[in-house]
Amino acid sequence: MNLLLINSGDENAFAALYNSKELLISYSSEFKNETSGKLPDNLINCIEKLSANNREEFDKIEAIAVTIGPGSFTGLRVGIALAKGIASAFNIQLIPVSNFELTYNKISSVSEEHKYCILIPAKLPEYYYSIWSNGIEENKGCIEFGNLSSISDENTTIVANFDNETMVKHSYFDYIKSENLADEAETMLKLSLNSLTKGNLKDPADIEPLYMKDFVIMKQK
Repeated sequence: MNLLLINSGDENAFAALYNSKELLISYSSEFKNETSGKLPDNLINCIEKLSANNREEFDKIEAIAVTIGPGSFTGLRVGIALAKGIASAFNIQLIPVSNFELTYNKISSVSEEHKYCILIPAKLPEYYYSIWSNGIEENKGCIEFGNLSSISDENTTIVANFDNETMVKHSYFDYIKSENLADEAETMLKLSLNSLTKGNLKDPADIEPLYMKDFVIMKQK
């Protein structure tokens, strides 16, 4: 089973090729001096590198997993466009991976007694959020950080990546720092293989970015 993974995260964009034996990864940061754009703009370089160095395996990819958001508007468009283009050329299907699901599954030890609130930066101080309990996403939306108490309680653990000042201001929350979770590429691979087993594949035309435009924060006058 050969898979191509495309992750358009602003801080850790990468493409990876799985050949049933190993996961070969190319990070966008390898090419940061070649373009003036953001890291997801270099994903094409990552894919070209994997293709050039692993021609036989690349030609046999059977599906493409791609992150669909929420996240950077530009990054999501770049990643999904690349995935759709390659999938159409190879006549294969896509595996959409929510960044919420990806982050939740990076938690090494999940407590059945706690809920987990995944936070992904939107336009600060706004965050996209997703509430998880026992592996099920219960709710999601967009919220200003100062209003977190309206969607969480003493049994909720926040999963995010804050600076030290923010952590101190909101130390009353149980908190897991995103960068201390399990490896993102390995977690994305596990989710993708699970989706393949369950047959959760989509036609490229059916894949849309998770922009969450329905969740609009109303500014108080």
